[in-house]
Amino acid sequence: MSQNIDYSKGIYDARQLGAGRMLILGVQHMFAMFGATVLVPLLTGLSVSTTLLCAGLGTLLFHFITKGKVPAFLGSSFAYLGGFSIVAPMLADADGNLTIANTQMLPYACAGVAFSGLLYLAVSLLISTFGIRRIMRFFPPVVTGPIIIAIGLILAPSAISNCQANWLLAFVALGTVIVCNIWGKGMVKILPILIGVLVSYAVALVTGAVDFQRISEAAWVGIPLHKEAMGLFAIDGSPEFISALFTILPIGNVDNINFMLPMFWLGYFCQKEQEVIDRHRCRLLIASLVAFAALLPFWSGRLTVYMVPIQVVDWTNGTVDWTNLNITVYRMVIGIVGSMVFFLSASWVYGKIEHGRLTPTLNNLGKCTLGIYWTQTFLLECTLHGLGFYVGTAGSFIVGPVVATIELILCYQVVLLLKKHRYTRLLLLGEK
Repeated sequence: MSQNIDYSKGIYDARQLGAGRMLILGVQHMFAMFGATVLVPLLTGLSVSTTLLCAGLGTLLFHFITKGKVPAFLGSSFAYLGGFSIVAPMLADADGNLTIANTQMLPYACAGVAFSGLLYLAVSLLISTFGIRRIMRFFPPVVTGPIIIAIGLILAPSAISNCQANWLLAFVALGTVIVCNIWGKGMVKILPILIGVLVSYAVALVTGAVDFQRISEAAWVGIPLHKEAMGLFAIDGSPEFISALFTILPIGNVDNINFMLPMFWLGYFCQKEQEVIDRHRCRLLIASLVAFAALLPFWSGRLTVYMVPIQVVDWTNGTVDWTNLNITVYRMVIGIVGSMVFFLSASWVYGKIEHGRLTPTLNNLGKCTLGIYWTQTFLLECTLHGLGFYVGTAGSFIVGPVVATIELILCYQVVLLLKKHRYTRLLLLGEK
């Protein structure tokens, strides 16, 4: 039965693959999780062996509770790296490298993670009480998808820092995964990670990048329990503990994710209630325009996320920085009303010229938004950022839109050039 599987349509029941192929997929999953599970304790200062043990015990408990219905391994979560870096940042060694664990603050960070688990338990109780459909109405794919993408983009610097250790192996692994995922057939297409690991490891062996000394020095049998690692848990009611909770708990963590989440929610519900918005478009546009005009005079360059961070907890004394909190709320409100002014007015203008000469151009422009998104970053660094238009001067509000319009045109032309070649279109834009 496993010989006639159409892998292009995905595998929704692994049992149809047979025991042998399931074992191979299990090995791939092990390699996929192992790097992240080991990397997280290295980046946070936790014990690697204790982390692996707890991940295994947590996975076994998970399978027991779910009755083995979800074939997944619960490894270390990268979602908490930002919280750990704020609560318990790594300390510099004699060479200036951040390699020393912050043993003073690690217990509070671990306590915050533990309490976030209680939060997830509360969410599961809500799902059990009201049903998954009612809860997921507030978390549709159009909201959760961009949030997951944002998490990956925020963690991109960690991946780059790891690649810097050996760029050759990084490109070999990435290239192998891309080739297998795009042009692979059959099992090759669903095993890109495993093949990428094996190929890059073979290259590492040939180039002498593998060091077996630590393996030869390690003991054959050991207990992965360390008193100093298992004792990293502190609940003492101190300002550090309270601040750790507000930083690491998802609902209290005022970071980039929660800053963007209301925007995605607003966009989703606006699209869902499109008929209501159309009926009151004029009133909403006037109200948003008045609110935006009233808030704009208070804007300055220091209010951008580049100048003032979203994090509002002051870790020097365990208190809340109310100034940053006010700035965060102000940025969110002016961002919402400003976005409403733009989209309401843009949709009105588009409705007036729907059958005009600009319609094909605008439609094509909308299809190129992904390419425009990542190409504009490079141009912004060379123009607006380089010219210093983060200062809150009147000139920046005049020159900024002009420069942005020019950059939009340039980015659009770049994307059109990338679309002409099938490989650049596939690798850079994700279009077949």
